Amino acid sequence: MQPEISFSFGILRQPGVWGKILRPPASGIFDVDLISDDHLEVKGGTTTVRPPHLYNDLLLIFGVKGYQKAGILSSCFVLMKVKEGSQVDFQFPNIMVRFGGKDVELLTTGEGDLEAIYPAAKENGYLDIDRVRQTLRNEGKDRGQQLK
Repeated sequence: MQPEISFSFGILRQPGVWGKILRPPASGIFDVDLISDDHLEVKGGTTTVRPPHLYNDLLLIFGVKGYQKAGILSSCFVLMKVKEGSQVDFQFPNIMVRFGGKDVELLTTGEGDLEAIYPAAKENGYLDIDRVRQTLRNEGKDRGQQLK
């Protein structure tokens, strides 16, 4: 199966996007290839990625960040589950970033931080959330409060 995830950056300027694949229960964290022309298509203001070799119940985390007109740095995040036959279309109301997809189900969203994403990933079978959190912090994608 080859799910399709599309996103547009709404009002954000100088946007950046990243994606991770989580394989429950705690077997791996992988990057989504957002560079290869084989799996990436850009048309107008919409970018579509079709990661190969995905199967049902894998979890996908995508993050987008960019600047609003006033120079305010904003970010948003989605957690999706690969599910054949599902479709998603969601737009963040304040920054107009839009996520869509085929063969994926939207589980939760977060604006500003990833705190809503972690418990939802755990509820959907990924047990080692601390590893995900630490990986994203090490990569500079999660700038939330440090656990003590």
